[in-house]
Amino acid sequence: MQWYSPKNLLIVWLIPFVIWFIYISLERKKRVKEKFARHETFNKISLNYSVTKEKQRIVLFVVTLLLMELALARPQWGDQKERITRKGVNIMFLLDTSKSMLVQDMKPNRIQNAKLKIHNLVTKLKGDRIGLVAFSRDSFLICPLTLDYSAFRLFLDSVNIDSIPNEGTSVANAVNAGITSFKDNKHAYDIMIIFSDGEDHEAGIQEMAKRIQKLGIRIYAIGVGTTKGGPIPIQHDDVVENKKDKLGNIIFSRLEDKTLQKLTDSSEGLYYQATATDKEIGLIYNHIKTLEQQEFKNVMIIKKEDHFQALLLVAFILLVIEFILGERKVR
Repeated sequence: MQWYSPKNLLIVWLIPFVIWFIYISLERKKRVKEKFARHETFNKISLNYSVTKEKQRIVLFVVTLLLMELALARPQWGDQKERITRKGVNIMFLLDTSKSMLVQDMKPNRIQNAKLKIHNLVTKLKGDRIGLVAFSRDSFLICPLTLDYSAFRLFLDSVNIDSIPNEGTSVANAVNAGITSFKDNKHAYDIMIIFSDGEDHEAGIQEMAKRIQKLGIRIYAIGVGTTKGGPIPIQHDDVVENKKDKLGNIIFSRLEDKTLQKLTDSSEGLYYQATATDKEIGLIYNHIKTLEQQEFKNVMIIKKEDHFQALLLVAFILLVIEFILGERKVR
């Protein structure tokens, strides 16, 4: 046997307090009787009152309360087999981890804002396999395609600016890593979603756009940042300074969306600039749901059957008995 909501078992600890409250009430009732009349006299003038029935009603009430509290914890036993067919697409998230993603023109900064948006999008997904590639100049597969969304979230939370050591940004390398991660020559159900400020210090976007179009992989992109941009904060020990060029000038990083738009246009995907309302997340999700989905391998799961109904039925019967029993003696 197992409990579906074991936390609700903590309510059972209220039973001793209920018993204590009933005991205090009975003692107070007893003192009132003693003030009203002596014990022998009170028994004579209350011939129809049954002390035994009063105790029986108390026991029934406490047992009923206990059964109801146990029912809240939803006891389960017995195996119930169920076959689930999953349908969906393969979604590989490409997250930019270059230094420019530290700019705070998106709150709290670009990379944290992007991670939050990925979390929000994953919350909407059901049945899709998801994975994660982190990239700067180099790219690294952080999480292979999986249906385990909890594991994906743990990998996503672990990603930061230091995940990829080499400075610079290569969107083409990231897309190539995404292609490799699908591990299948058929890409009809494969999608990439890029979260980046669009800065690209390497060549190869034009060629990669043609390759994506040929493979049939659909790419969506969200430009994280603003056209106004901002300085890149770099932390040295306990001091935070803005990144500077060789001449000592502060470097400003701005959203550059042309690179991202080339990829989305070549793959019939969508490009949006990040917003504070996450409107773009909803638009991309709605578009993904219109795409053809593949059927993943059938999964047989075993679930325990709920039996809280039986406890509630017994509790209801005891409650009716307690009501009918009354406190009058049967003549």
